[in-house]
Amino acid sequence: MNTVNRVRIARARANRLGLTFTQRGTVYTLRDADNITLAVGPLAVVDAYLIQRMQPKRPGPRPP
Repeated sequence: MNTVNRVRIARARANRLGLTFTQRGTVYTLRDADNITLAVGPLAVVDAYLIQRMQPKRPGPRPP
């Protein structure tokens, strides 16, 4: 997977979590709604943070 796709996936994960994902060159930043920086660094660091924050979906149908 190339970097463009990895960035696109990371940006989508951040949006699902309600976070802001920004890029300046090869440095990526995650901020919350209060503009507090949660993760800064190369894509691997920010992506690892996002994966830790993601909660897997429960199996089966959605609860009513």
